[in-house]
Amino acid sequence: MVIIGGLTATETVHPFTYTLRTLIDIQVFDTNTATWIPTTGKGEIPTGRYLHAAVLGTDGISIIVCCGRHTVETNLNDVAVLNTQSWIWTKPAVVGVLPTGRGSLSSVFKNGQMIIFFGMFEMRYLTHT
Repeated sequence: MVIIGGLTATETVHPFTYTLRTLIDIQVFDTNTATWIPTTGKGEIPTGRYLHAAVLGTDGISIIVCCGRHTVETNLNDVAVLNTQSWIWTKPAVVGVLPTGRGSLSSVFKNGQMIIFFGMFEMRYLTHT
């Protein structure tokens, strides 16, 4: 299991303070030893994000990350790929019309394509892919 990005919650007086995690800091859970292993991402580090989507690529080693929020006001629509053997990030050249930036989206990987759908943009639910 790999944790990429997200928010870290710290309990404070009113109830929590949230800190955006960078995509340099990657947490890997080794299921054989039941141990969390901190790992460092390298290469073209994507913008930190939360409420994003991620799928495993057809090669079985690439995690494809799309969209998400950088801040409450900033929705992202980019794509980045993490190689889980080298922990190197790359940003593929994407052609065509980019989707509307969004957070809280869903995605599936089918026939070599990451399909994203729904999500939220400016506190409104999206009903398109």
